[in-house]
Amino acid sequence: MLRRISSSSRRVLPLLGLLGLILVPAALWAQRPAREPADLVFTPTPVQDDAQLHDVHLLAGGQAWAVGDHGTIWHSSDGGAHWKLQPSTVTAALHSVWFINRREGWIVGGETEPVTHRSQGVVLHTDDGGLTWDIVWPRSTGDSHRPGKSASLPPSPAAGASFQFQPPTGGSRADRAAASTPETGDHETRDPTDPSLVTRLPRLRRVRFFTPQIGLAAGADTDTEGGAVYQTSDGGQSWTKLGQTPDGEWLAADFANPDSGLVAGARGATARLFERRVDVSRRPNIGDRGLYDLALLTAQRGWVVGDGALILTTTNAGLVWEAPANSPPAEIRHLFDFRAVACRGSHVWVAGEPGTVIWHSPDQGETWESQSTGQNAPVTALHFADEDTGIAVGAFGQILHTTDGGLTWSAARGAGRRIAFWQLHGHNADVRMALPVEFSGDMGYRSLVEVLARQDIGPGGVSPVFPLLLVEATTRAGGSAALTAWQFPLSIPGLERDEARLLREWNRRNENKLEELLNRHLVRQIRTWRPSVIVLDAPGDPLSQLLAGAVLVAVEQAGDSTQCLPLHEQGGLEAWRVNRVVQRVPAGESGAIALERHRLLPHLGISNTLATRQAESLLWSEPPTTDDRPAWRVIWPSRSPVASSDRGGLMGGLGITAGSAARRPPRVLPEDDVLAANERARLQRNFAAITERALPDPGRSGQLLAELPNVLRDMPDAEGAASLGRLAQDYASQGQWELAELTLLELVRRYPTQPEGLAAMQQLVQWWSSSELAWRRLRRSATKQVRLTSQVDSTRQALDQAFEMLNRQSAEKNFTAFGAVFEQDEPEVPQPTTGRVETAGGSGLAVVDAGIVRDFQGQLRYWNSQGARMARELTLRAPDLAGQPQVQLPLAALFRRQGFFTQADEIYSRHEGEGHPLLWRRATAAEQWIATTVAPPDFPAMVCYSTGEPPVLDGLLTDRCWQKAGQLSLSSLGTQATSDQENAPRAMTFLSRDDEYLYWAGSLPRLPGARGDRPGQKGRKHDLASSDLDHVTLLLDVDRDYHTSYRFTVDQTGETGDICLGDVRWNPRWFVAIAADETHWRFEAAIPWRELTPLAPGAFEHWLVGMVRIVPAVGAASWTQPALPVPRPESLGLLRFE
Repeated sequence: MLRRISSSSRRVLPLLGLLGLILVPAALWAQRPAREPADLVFTPTPVQDDAQLHDVHLLAGGQAWAVGDHGTIWHSSDGGAHWKLQPSTVTAALHSVWFINRREGWIVGGETEPVTHRSQGVVLHTDDGGLTWDIVWPRSTGDSHRPGKSASLPPSPAAGASFQFQPPTGGSRADRAAASTPETGDHETRDPTDPSLVTRLPRLRRVRFFTPQIGLAAGADTDTEGGAVYQTSDGGQSWTKLGQTPDGEWLAADFANPDSGLVAGARGATARLFERRVDVSRRPNIGDRGLYDLALLTAQRGWVVGDGALILTTTNAGLVWEAPANSPPAEIRHLFDFRAVACRGSHVWVAGEPGTVIWHSPDQGETWESQSTGQNAPVTALHFADEDTGIAVGAFGQILHTTDGGLTWSAARGAGRRIAFWQLHGHNADVRMALPVEFSGDMGYRSLVEVLARQDIGPGGVSPVFPLLLVEATTRAGGSAALTAWQFPLSIPGLERDEARLLREWNRRNENKLEELLNRHLVRQIRTWRPSVIVLDAPGDPLSQLLAGAVLVAVEQAGDSTQCLPLHEQGGLEAWRVNRVVQRVPAGESGAIALERHRLLPHLGISNTLATRQAESLLWSEPPTTDDRPAWRVIWPSRSPVASSDRGGLMGGLGITAGSAARRPPRVLPEDDVLAANERARLQRNFAAITERALPDPGRSGQLLAELPNVLRDMPDAEGAASLGRLAQDYASQGQWELAELTLLELVRRYPTQPEGLAAMQQLVQWWSSSELAWRRLRRSATKQVRLTSQVDSTRQALDQAFEMLNRQSAEKNFTAFGAVFEQDEPEVPQPTTGRVETAGGSGLAVVDAGIVRDFQGQLRYWNSQGARMARELTLRAPDLAGQPQVQLPLAALFRRQGFFTQADEIYSRHEGEGHPLLWRRATAAEQWIATTVAPPDFPAMVCYSTGEPPVLDGLLTDRCWQKAGQLSLSSLGTQATSDQENAPRAMTFLSRDDEYLYWAGSLPRLPGARGDRPGQKGRKHDLASSDLDHVTLLLDVDRDYHTSYRFTVDQTGETGDICLGDVRWNPRWFVAIAADETHWRFEAAIPWRELTPLAPGAFEHWLVGMVRIVPAVGAASWTQPALPVPRPESLGLLRFE
């Protein structure tokens, strides 16, 4: 959440700087500071002093403001020559600043909440030139604003209160400004109950105001991972969303007036704002390059810049973007990535990484000249008050200024700063934050984290927001900056594991100059950021090995002034000598440099383990597990003495002192705080040791819960919540669902307002609405028996205690519309409200004993009712989280099973239309069709027919049942296989059934370049299917909750895999036969219904199904689109049983 701090106490600020950034994911609320004299100097914390700056605004007359990470605001009154810190009262990243005169201005920004990944926006406003900044958004609950007083702030979550985003009420400072400031343009008074008003603002990247009331902002979307534009007509107190797009949040924007403007973002996405509508523009032909800054000269004319020294201009309000008449020298295309643009009259300035040169055109792009800055650090923003006076800001808090149009640039702040180490990863999955936490967050060494291979392109592309989350996670850990290279995409699943195809694909995307361009990129990074140490991943897949080899070559060339001459001649980059390169060793091995994960970090007052988890939880809801003692070895130079016993081993012997160019000044905690933190760290180490020994032993693992009171005693809420979240994750990974459930309940009971507590509520709603998990909970497979396990007494007791506490908190809250359905402590089983009836798991023939079926149905009803209660509690505390599809869709499935079809239909009907994400649209269309079946479905659907002649499992697919079976054709999308073989036979899969089994078969043509492994003769074991081989995956969602499911995999050798809820320890008994020849491989499988549900599906019952084939480094093919390596909810289709 947003964290607010008081600027009225210089004693509090030093304690909350870096410590607050890493330790406190929840809000820290305090009283708004009183107005201070203009000559009062606020001392920045070390992380504010070198915080990366994202924007600058310069007024005629010399007043200027620059904003950046950690809530940093700098102010200058002399055109940028001298700067003072202004208190912002927040620690979120601030991305944009705009003033309409020397007194009144706005700042926007935001951050992502760990674990839940909620994007939260912030809007600040001043009417005194920044002496004081009011938090306009998020709005506080309760008291309305009164003239002469700042907004009342909610109490700390530690006190048990919750913070929610609410529509505005009462008067505002903007209203007062309107009474005293002449207004230009129309002013629309907004009704606070207007449904078009957003109740939650996400992270914002750009803001422009035209009057004290009317403004526009652009950034993330409130409901999707896309971007949106917002408008305010009351000075930022309330906002209306004008339109959203699905291609990632907008990173750049400029607005000529309240009705027109342009926005841009990743992968060349652009859109136009015109008459309160946002229309996506035709993408410029720039490949996969991103757009990062945009400046308008008029409503029609403007400039946009981005990756690969990209400069585009428009003369028709963004209808067409094209290169200017002339561009800077072509050689800089592989030397610069532009991040900033400014224009005044006929003058245009562009800059970026490296920050050594600012390119200037005095004649609207007809000619260009280079302007040397004398600094290497990247430039992130430019602004000019006129054709002569301008300011540039960027990494390390660097600020440059000019008074002659850029002919000369002078450094006002941050000159000469650099990083101490560069942590370079091959791909996203390898990112870890332990080193930045310890060496940057605690010890102050400046650092850069970079991922070489982008993964947002092609089948299986990760979320487009991951590179943005990487920046936040690195900043939270204490690092200086984070980057994802744009030139080297992993566009095909498994490409990183096939060296030949990786080289071929990257050569194709880089003009057949991969070796040269990869080397130039690495040398440029070394000379720009000037690290003393480079940190690499363990030598695992071919990508990691390729990167390690390329880095060693680049290190040699970066230090040689006779190498890579264009970097010096065009880029102004001097040679730089790296001191050492270290590489992580495989798990379990020792190295010269090692970290003790549970060691107390004395300057942070927290263990490395918890601080790392809090940073990594910005990247993943469940951060990956790691070694307790990760280690690295020196690989360059070959003889480099590093003392393994020295905590400074990574930087040992390099002489990088605190307060130098590569290291921040030290932070010191009070001795009492250090002693208390040491005791907590000792308890955490002991508990971690006990956990490691006990988890694999089901008989002992439950005893861990008894240790929790001692471990959590006196532990800050953020640390306690992180500890419980990790324990629940460990239990679930071991398949110990009851213990994981108990831990989540304890997490909800103790820390209901922490991000981990809210995420636990979400997870419990999903678990308790799941038919698949309920069936796993209540049965175990033995050799020839099925028996129920009924270990629910302790869980029910913990559940009652948790709800008792939650009900006390929520005593004054109103029930939600759906919460009122289950307002009794022990809900009665409702009667169906329509003629439609849905049973749990199936409506056909029982495949287990009738008594087991009755017990299962009764238990499922109980857990479903608890799921609805938990959804109610989540809604009261975080309605935006409760409204997400991963909660609403399981809840709708729960309502259907309990007979509340009206409530279920209301959930679906709220998300109809093109304005909603694909998942919502498909779910709504499917459920509406199931309810009516009037017209053919307009979404993926297939029929599974019953057969009276079960197949003989021989892998030949000659049985009669396959002639009538439902067929799924797996088509490719955007893969090499498609481009090479447009007329190649498609992969076909089939589904059939009888009263005992679901039958699944496939005929897969071999593809050029794929491995030719044949079926083996050895005995088959569970979970040996190889991701390196051609394989097919079937996903079955029994209850259509779009969350929990069964997953079955068969590879080309006949090996299998099976997973339920991410648990590979689920080992159902099923049967597979496989055959192969030179052109195809084929399989037949039989899955007993009793492994999936107590009742076989009846006629006209509907499940969800996903089917995907992955040929590593060749391509992906799927029944539905998008084709993903593992079927996700949005890629599922409807399976109808006949």
